[in-house]
Amino acid sequence: MSLIQKLISEDKYNLKCPYTMKPKGICIHNTENDAKAQNEISYMQNNQSSTSFHIAIDDNESILGIPLNRNTWHAGDGENGDGNRNYISVEICYSKSGGERFNKAEMRAAKEVAKLLKEYGWTINNIKKHQDFSRKYCPHRTLDLGWQRFLNLIQTELNNFNNIVELYRVRKTFEDAKSQIGAFSILENAKRCSDMNKGYSVFNSNGTKIYP
Repeated sequence: MSLIQKLISEDKYNLKCPYTMKPKGICIHNTENDAKAQNEISYMQNNQSSTSFHIAIDDNESILGIPLNRNTWHAGDGENGDGNRNYISVEICYSKSGGERFNKAEMRAAKEVAKLLKEYGWTINNIKKHQDFSRKYCPHRTLDLGWQRFLNLIQTELNNFNNIVELYRVRKTFEDAKSQIGAFSILENAKRCSDMNKGYSVFNSNGTKIYP
């Protein structure tokens, strides 16, 4: 599984994601409707509302719509709010009706969130719910089913990832394997290598650029 990238046009940055961000955690949402991830991303990117989010996940796909180094307006805690300015926003689809599609989407979300925790060197403590930043009862269906239950799903997936040694590759592009100048099991070491070599970035084993 990997994130499908369908990134927003840069001319929408001022409206949807105006600030650079060095994330410190992940905020979980439910969409409150029954649209698939592709539709959620397209609607968010193309409307004229400032409301935005990074990732939408359904039972079949996980789609990244805004780069993880840009903020999104998702947490309801204002322009300088901790949620809006510092957290990766994840929307889980099909929450209006629930049922099998939502359950599968939530399980896929648990896997994707665990991957992010692994990539950033975070723990389960770096996960928040929308409700933690505002009074909104969100992620509503996940809360109804049990928040600790969902955290347990993520922890199980994270444990599985921790049993696999991840190598962070420093390359010009992931496809350009010949440009690789290092492969590191510790993310911070890979970042330092990237900083020392202009034009190089850090990629995880799935080919996702995670730094800078």
